[in-house]
Amino acid sequence: MAVDPSNSMTYFLCIAAAHKDYLGAIRHWDKLEMAVHEASIWVKDLTQKQVDAVEVKSIPYKELYYALDQQLFPMGSMLPAGDMPALHWTSIEKGLPVQLPAFNHNYFGIHSKIEIKLVSSNQEKAVCALLVETEDLKKYIETAPAVRLKNLHWALVGYDRAVILGTPLLPLKGEACWRHHDFLLPAGYNFELHALTGTINQLVNPEGKDWIVWNKKGEYWKLDKELLKPLSIGSFRVSLKQLYGLA
Repeated sequence: MAVDPSNSMTYFLCIAAAHKDYLGAIRHWDKLEMAVHEASIWVKDLTQKQVDAVEVKSIPYKELYYALDQQLFPMGSMLPAGDMPALHWTSIEKGLPVQLPAFNHNYFGIHSKIEIKLVSSNQEKAVCALLVETEDLKKYIETAPAVRLKNLHWALVGYDRAVILGTPLLPLKGEACWRHHDFLLPAGYNFELHALTGTINQLVNPEGKDWIVWNKKGEYWKLDKELLKPLSIGSFRVSLKQLYGLA
């Protein structure tokens, strides 16, 4: 029987339970479910795009399958490997609760230094923040209709820059970011060590009161969430006057 898996087909990942920590790279993905079977962990509902993503390709010791008529076929094969086992599924976030190791963000222990790097990612996520020049923002909002600023929040960053959060973003030149946890990462970039993302978030921002804004060099700065205010010409002018003595 010839099998032609299409791009719309869902896929399964199987890995030994002893290597479950590697699944931290995909734990944050929506709609994935997992199950434990004997000494293995199964993850289902992966899409073709996710299978091809660097997050999955970087997981060692894995086996990938697609299912047809309750039979499992190894990726790239038209011959079944066996029947799909009867499994009890749960969301991957519930099945893999975050456990924080005793890491220090700056050097992660005397014998286990880990350098935090951001790398290019082919995962698609909506842009939700923009770092812009204050002067560019001033020129835009002076003539923009109020409805165009609706649902957007902002804060000044130093003297000449501002950060805008929300959608749809303004058509301004700037540095676009997408969100992961409380991180604002450069659009198109993600952490090289995906499995540690949740741990880094807890260590850098344990109370969740800040946005952590990263650059491509793996450096970050904190933005207090309470500093953000609804974007309007009024709030913009008041902020400049109060903070910098400008009219």
